Amino acid sequence: AAPTAHAKAPLINAAAAQLPLSRDLLAYYQSRVAAAEKDMVSLQGRLEEVERHVEAAQQSRRDLLRRTDEVAELQRALSDSHVFVWEARDTAARLQAENDGLRIQEAEDRRKIEHLLALVEPLSPDAALLVRAPLPPKAAGGTPTRGAGG
Repeated sequence: AAPTAHAKAPLINAAAAQLPLSRDLLAYYQSRVAAAEKDMVSLQGRLEEVERHVEAAQQSRRDLLRRTDEVAELQRALSDSHVFVWEARDTAARLQAENDGLRIQEAEDRRKIEHLLALVEPLSPDAALLVRAPLPPKAAGGTPTRGAGG
């Protein structure tokens, strides 16, 4: 490994002291070496600061990717729930239409029964009362309940 600038400084100073240079020139070069060392320390500090910023940026990118994945997952779940709601509404509308059809059919059947009963004389008074008795109130589900006679 190459010696660092700090390790070279004493060697350079010792070698420079043996050269027949003027003291002014020697002082000038020593100040240049000191300034270069100071700049290197400053640049190392800036490099460490840049490394911290790069690491923070990489962490932000990882967080962004994770959150993007979370958003995509939530969007898929929302889409699935929309499909579920649409299917539930479709089923409810279909069941409502079927229920309306059955109610219409029930009303038509009642009219037919009343018409047929009006055509024939009832065999017993009880039979006429059972058929013509009012229906019980609707059940909680919105459909009429069946009586004991069925």
